[in-house]
Order: sequence, then structure tokens, then C-alpha cells
Amino acid sequence: MPLYKFQCHSCGLRFKNFCSKEQRNLQKCKKCKEPVKLLMSSNSFGFDPKTEGPSPQNTGVSSLDHDFNEIIAKDSFERWKVINKRNLDKHKLLNQESGASGQNIQLTVDGEYVLMSDEKKEGFEKVKDNFIQPFFDAHYEEMEKKKTKED
Repeated sequence: MPLYKFQCHSCGLRFKNFCSKEQRNLQKCKKCKEPVKLLMSSNSFGFDPKTEGPSPQNTGVSSLDHDFNEIIAKDSFERWKVINKRNLDKHKLLNQESGASGQNIQLTVDGEYVLMSDEKKEGFEKVKDNFIQPFFDAHYEEMEKKKTKED
């Protein structure tokens, strides 16, 4: 039986399959089960035809590339859902309290957002001004000195 190349125009998956001449027009996509298009073989005609529609990256293993792309897309989608939920929680919190700003929001260990009191916010500002900012300033100055020595 000959080896045929197919591409699904619904999901873009490319794959090869051994099948008889009669079965080649009846093939379905391995991923979405939609009808697929038979691709012409570059060996038998001497050229590589371009296909229409989406196709995965070509590393030689198209179905694996498609699977990886799908996994990455799902992961990105889940991460954006978390980011959007956090932003929604922050907006709800700020809408509940008049006069509060984003600088009053604190993330707890449980992953919840709460509003800080003005006293607590001032305490954080003192820590930032007295300890954190001088550390970053010194680090920046050190990096600038190294840069000027290299030039």
C-alpha cells in the first residue's frame, strides 16, 4: 500500500497514512475527525505544492508539533484566565471601598486581595525607602561602573 500525505483544513494537522487508492479519499483527520485533503507527493511530481489553510511548524513530525502547539495554547489560555480573575478581584475590591487606590491592595498568602490600612501602607513605604530602594540604587551604580570600565 502506498504512503499518502494528508492535511486537515479545519485544524491544520498534517499526517501520513498507508492506505489503498480507494480509501485515500475517505480519510478523516486523526485529531478532529473532519474530512482531509490529499496532498500531492513531491517525489512523484518533482515539486512541493503549497497548501492552503493553517499548518503547524515543520520539524518533520507535524503531528507532534501540532500537539505541542495545542498544549502551549491551552496553558496560555489558563494563565490568562488566572490573570483576568486577579484583575477582576482587584477591581471589585476597589469598587467596594471609596477613596482606595491600587497602592492600597495587598496580596495575602492565600492568594486573596485585601485593602491595606493607611498605617500599614506607610510602613511598607518606609521599608521600601530605607532598605529596598538603596539596595537597587547601589546595584545600579555598580552596573554603571562596570559598563563604563568595559567601554
